[in-house]
Amino acid sequence: MRVGRVDEVGDVRVSAESGRRRRPLIMVAVAGALVLALLITFLVVRHHRASPDRLVEQYLSALEDGDAATLRTLVGPARGGDTTLLLDAEEAAPVDGTVGDVEIVERSESGDGYDYEVEAVQDGGTLTGTLSVQPAAHSERGEARWSLTEATLGSLSVDVPEEAESVRLNGVEFAADDLSSGDSLIRLSALPGTYTIEVVPPGDYLQTVPETVTLPPTLGDHSAADVQGDPRLEFSPETQLAVQKEMDALVAKCGDVDDEGLSQCDMRVPDPDAEFGSGRWEFHEQPVAELTYSGHLGGIAAAEGYEEGGGPTATVTYRTDSGDESPGEEQTMDVEYVVAGDVRIDEAGVLVTQLFMEARPAGS
Repeated sequence: MRVGRVDEVGDVRVSAESGRRRRPLIMVAVAGALVLALLITFLVVRHHRASPDRLVEQYLSALEDGDAATLRTLVGPARGGDTTLLLDAEEAAPVDGTVGDVEIVERSESGDGYDYEVEAVQDGGTLTGTLSVQPAAHSERGEARWSLTEATLGSLSVDVPEEAESVRLNGVEFAADDLSSGDSLIRLSALPGTYTIEVVPPGDYLQTVPETVTLPPTLGDHSAADVQGDPRLEFSPETQLAVQKEMDALVAKCGDVDDEGLSQCDMRVPDPDAEFGSGRWEFHEQPVAELTYSGHLGGIAAAEGYEEGGGPTATVTYRTDSGDESPGEEQTMDVEYVVAGDVRIDEAGVLVTQLFMEARPAGS
């Protein structure tokens, strides 16, 4: 039994020692493979950096493929003031208006470098430009390297209303505070293509008016790749309905009279000789609310058509002022009238309306 145990232990010892002898060989093999991989990578990168043609081809391919990572590597950091949030969000990459059929048309020497006439197709139109590749000395080895001097990331500028809580770019939502640092105009480095821009308002009384813009590729003309979007807000259908109810209620009150037959309406009869408070109003048409958002959570409301010389109509019966205690002569007049005023959303998110009524002789 003892011998048997010794044999078993001996077997284990032999196995352990054999494993220890194999480990250095494995580590050497792994290290060798890593060195080989790094060497291959170095040679490839070195070759790419040392080849002007290859550098331009990489840039054009990255534009066509929507390869944001490669573009950022080739052209360097974003322009001052630009944020790369849009580049980092792959799900916001454009689907429409992307670049295709890119190619180098001609190469010519330019000083110590080369100029490349290039073209690309976007939305069915052919874009042309000139990319320049110039030598850039390597700080460590002094080797000749090349850099693109006329290529940059495109820039998308968006004017965000201060009341907006967030911005949607191609359906991807970004918090407004993440995009800007106090300035309403935000600048985003972006891939070429079509972007749908929406601003998201607080509450239900406002809604976005999306804007669609197309950012072209940078093919040497930096100004061409700067596009500004101006998405807007407007009053929502919920606001339209609420203001319409207020207008209807005001008109209904204006048609009422008290026990003495005096009007309950604050709208003045458009006759300077009319006795104050004597008007009785018969409304033939109801006003249709038309809202205009002015920004900063406020705007105006007015009955459709009044500003164009029309508007809803009514007939008013009134007495002229006799100048004494005797009753004046009774008159009737056809008028056009308007219900108008201010509409705003207060700090608590409540819709507040201040409406008035005004009339003028029909056809005036």
